[in-house]
Amino acid sequence: MHSAHLQMVEIRLNDPALYISPAGQLCEITVPYSTAYQYTKFDGWIPWRGSRLYYSSLHWATAVDAGPDGRAWYKIVNELSDTEVYFVPATHLRILPLDEWSPLSLAVPPEKKRIEISLKEQTLRAL
Repeated sequence: MHSAHLQMVEIRLNDPALYISPAGQLCEITVPYSTAYQYTKFDGWIPWRGSRLYYSSLHWATAVDAGPDGRAWYKIVNELSDTEVYFVPATHLRILPLDEWSPLSLAVPPEKKRIEISLKEQTLRAL
């Protein structure tokens, strides 16, 4: 298999948070993949239509609930539809600390920042 089709992965299980603010928290998948589930009144726990979440992908968790196995699962809001939610085992997600995703150079106003992309040189510069 060509290396462009491979991704290095690890299995890093995490301690579940006891509480996540309803405002949400950014989380990262730390296992090769995790199967997401939805809960419906009629069918109970069923695999979510997008089902698999892959290593290193980021998701917005908004609560901690008991999942189909009775353990802690994070409630995830679909980034395309805030009414669609699904659940993922909390041990498969690492909560990202604020300093890992907060804006850089807070003292510099946004209008003074820019990103330059050169297709010809195949470069990206952040200024």
